[in-house]
Amino acid sequence: MKTINLIAMAAISFSLVGSASAGSATANLNVSATVSSNCTVSTAPLAFTYDPVVTNAASGADNTATGGVTVQCTKGDTHALSLNFGQNVTSTTQRRAKSGTNYLNYNLFTDNTYATIWADGTSLTSTVSFGPFASSTTAITTSVFGKMPKGQDAPTGTYTDTVVATVNF
Repeated sequence: MKTINLIAMAAISFSLVGSASAGSATANLNVSATVSSNCTVSTAPLAFTYDPVVTNAASGADNTATGGVTVQCTKGDTHALSLNFGQNVTSTTQRRAKSGTNYLNYNLFTDNTYATIWADGTSLTSTVSFGPFASSTTAITTSVFGKMPKGQDAPTGTYTDTVVATVNF
């Protein structure tokens, strides 16, 4: 009888232990991330010092100056940067700086040979490509080469213009 009681108790214990487990279920949680293309643009000013009497007179030399544009974009991206013609444009290939009612002609170029006007890629102009970016944390800086033609009979003053740098992404 003791043997039967022990067997019965063991069976009851085993069934109680087995019934304590409620089972389990699993499911996968999918994770995704979308990296969007993004860029920032900053500029360093281009400042001419124009001397219409001697240095930049008709018998002198064109006046040149250099500014800069810095672009930072998402890793792997390549984008074109355009420069508009400023606030005082006279045509699609000539920019002007203004002081009151007076103007000084100038233009911006993609390199120091002054062969290709940097603008929007239309009407004898070009854009500049940046990238591919090796890292989203590394910016690329390039020079903007400016030239004011010699022989402009300009009165004393501070001549200004604002050119907008645009990168589309």
